[in-house]
Amino acid sequence: MSNIIIRELQQSDIEAIVNYWLGSPDDYLIGMGVDLNKLPTADKIRSSLIEQINMPEEDKSSLAMVAVNGQEAIGQCIIVDICKGKSGYMHLHLWDKKQRRKGYGLQMVRLSIAYFFDKFDLQKIICEPWSQNPSPHKVLTTAGFILEKEYRTTPGFLCVENQLVSRYVLSRNSM
Repeated sequence: MSNIIIRELQQSDIEAIVNYWLGSPDDYLIGMGVDLNKLPTADKIRSSLIEQINMPEEDKSSLAMVAVNGQEAIGQCIIVDICKGKSGYMHLHLWDKKQRRKGYGLQMVRLSIAYFFDKFDLQKIICEPWSQNPSPHKVLTTAGFILEKEYRTTPGFLCVENQLVSRYVLSRNSM
C-alpha cells in the first residue's frame, strides 16, 4: 500500500467530483443512502465547489480535503456545518472503486481529521453514515471514532430522508 497525502480542494479536482457523483452507478449511490432525485446538475456541482474554493477563510463553513495517491487525486474528506472551536460533520468518499479496499480511505480520514481539528480548533468531529453502508463504519472505528447512537435523520442534502444512520464521534481529547 502506498502512502497518500491530502491537500485542500483545487479547481483541478472539480471534474473528478462531478464524475463521481454523476457517473457512479445508481446502485452504488443508493448503497450510500443517496436519493437519486436530489443529485444536482454538473453545473450546480461545479459552481458550488468553485464557491467553496473562493470563499474567504473566515467565512468557510465547509472544507474538502482531497486525497492524492502519487499524482492521482482519488477521493475527498469534507467537513460541513463547521462551528469553529466546537464541531463539524464529516463525509468521506473514494471516487474510483479501484482505489477502495486498499487502506486509502483510512489514511485519508486520519490525515483529514488532524487537519480539521487544527484548522478549525474543533473539539469533536461527527460522521453519520447510513447504517447499512459497511465501508465507512470500518474506517471510522479504526480511526478512533466512537459509535454514539443510531437514529433516523437526513444526514446530508443528497440523502434519502429519514434514514437510519450511525452517529460516530471523535473528540479532540481522544486522539
